[in-house]
Amino acid sequence: MKNLFHDKLSGRMLLIVILSVSLDNCSFGGPVLETPETWDSGLGGWTNAPPEGTGTATLSNPDAYLRISFAAQSGAPQYEEDTIYTKAPSETGAFQAYLPELRLSFSFYAEDVLPLSSVLYMHAADSGNIWEYAFANTVVGEWTQHVVSFDYDTGWVGPGDATTFWTDLANIDWIGINIVRQLNVIQQDYGLDDWVYFVPEPGVISMLATVVVSLAFTLRKRFVGIS
Repeated sequence: MKNLFHDKLSGRMLLIVILSVSLDNCSFGGPVLETPETWDSGLGGWTNAPPEGTGTATLSNPDAYLRISFAAQSGAPQYEEDTIYTKAPSETGAFQAYLPELRLSFSFYAEDVLPLSSVLYMHAADSGNIWEYAFANTVVGEWTQHVVSFDYDTGWVGPGDATTFWTDLANIDWIGINIVRQLNVIQQDYGLDDWVYFVPEPGVISMLATVVVSLAFTLRKRFVGIS
């Protein structure tokens, strides 16, 4: 009886460990966590081509970051904007499974002048809605880290309320930034780097899974007993 008890207990502990590890590594069809896009080579699948972008800016990778350049204007200043975005699988899908803990972190750089506006854009595939989250650097010539929560009440705006926002998070097909250049004639250069999704406490899901499984075994023992 004693050996049988220990065999069952060991089996339960193994099941708990396997379940915990599986939950930690499951992508839920959404953004890949803890895998930063650093643009060490190439553009990493990012683009500013229509219909989302306008192609106004030039994208390049001079020093292992995504450089966004608006050429110098001749004559009177003209209004110019561009959306730089990705449809890479690691950036899209169902965000709901990670909420409310999910965060997005990225670094932004304004080399010449601060942009007229800089906004995080997120597009919902099913509804076609675009949600916006304004962010701003305050210093020229220095990288600034921005951390964004996917909580409607933290500053997201769009064509609906919190319920619409939550529904749209089930199927995001592209996400990126929109930049509006300053209305002057000089060349303007901006940078994007270290784009990464993360959960502040990644052990919470596995810990909850362990508690649930342990409770299930406890209840089973109480009502069925160990044979």
